[in-house]
Amino acid sequence: MEKNREMLKEIEKKRKELGLSQVELAKRIGFSRGYYNMLVHGKKPVSDKLADQLQNVLQEYRKEKESGYGTRTEDPADCFRTADDVWNAGETGEMADEYIEENEDSIAFDPVEWITNLETRRKSYGVSQSEYAETAGINRSYYSVLLTGKKRATKKLLEHLEMVLEIFNPDKEMEILFDYVRIRFATTDERRVIEDAMNIRMQYMIEEAHSFYGYGRQYIYGDITVMVSPEHEKGILLELKGKGCRQFEAFLKVQKRTWYDFFRTAREMGAVFKRIDIAINDRAEILNIPELIVKCRRDECITIFHSYKDYQSGELIRNREKDAASMGNTLYLGSLKSEIYFCIYEKDYEQYVKNGTPLDEAETKNRFEIRLKDERAEVRWMIFWRWKM
Repeated sequence: MEKNREMLKEIEKKRKELGLSQVELAKRIGFSRGYYNMLVHGKKPVSDKLADQLQNVLQEYRKEKESGYGTRTEDPADCFRTADDVWNAGETGEMADEYIEENEDSIAFDPVEWITNLETRRKSYGVSQSEYAETAGINRSYYSVLLTGKKRATKKLLEHLEMVLEIFNPDKEMEILFDYVRIRFATTDERRVIEDAMNIRMQYMIEEAHSFYGYGRQYIYGDITVMVSPEHEKGILLELKGKGCRQFEAFLKVQKRTWYDFFRTAREMGAVFKRIDIAINDRAEILNIPELIVKCRRDECITIFHSYKDYQSGELIRNREKDAASMGNTLYLGSLKSEIYFCIYEKDYEQYVKNGTPLDEAETKNRFEIRLKDERAEVRWMIFWRWKM
């Protein structure tokens, strides 16, 4: 396996030299880009057969490039006609014969190996066979028949199953999450906030005789901070930074609650949303931040914001943002003093500066943040509420 790991590094080098994207290489081999990325970073084993297949794909691409011939990318709509055409509407849930029998598509690959690989990833994603099959539009018994090889699926069907599986991928190329939450509760009773709203026992929290923002004391659990004041106007202030959000999510998971459930409880207690940051992690380098900066400078960016600022890697702007010096290329859309602005920066560079993580090993390449304060944060909650309703 170690030999194949070294071979994969060489494959990555050749891929870049040929100008072949990871997305295209993964597609040609029959994987998602996310799964290929896990192979590159050593999160999945590389078999001898897979290493040979990757080498063959690069050789084929090199020949195509030298001959000037490029294969046409199939329109996903061409893969299926309608649901009734693809699989029969009967109780068996079996696919139409033309999608099962061997043809030119099925001869070029091993469908059993492919679907076995899908099954391995399904288990790693934590999704049941029933849910997976139902989402794909086939019943579980038919999926089992495909898995055992009693029915031979075509490449078109397996590409469909591949697409459906990526819906459940916890490591998909883009993810959205809360990165900062600050909520003020209209009460001076910290127990009511911690135990009733957050559902955390008071004995888990550490009390400190100091705090921030003019609050006299605070309760902390890791990076979860609850600030307390005897003044009713200040109330109780909950602050969750990036790590605090992840830690609180762990509590919510154990409680079988969601962010929506917590926000609804807080709202019912008369809480006010002071700040909410929503982050989108880009693992596939879909965003090219230096290119976005160039477009802004050329007035090629159409936006409601009246201003933008950009900073190169390592520039010190600590008077603006505490961690901006470690963000790499950073682009701000909107004024940092306004109630809403966007921050787009190179997350891999940030991790390199803070933790020494090599750029090519960083899981998240770029980050896009929407930062909402005061009234804008309140509006965001109302939109969230109406959407869930």
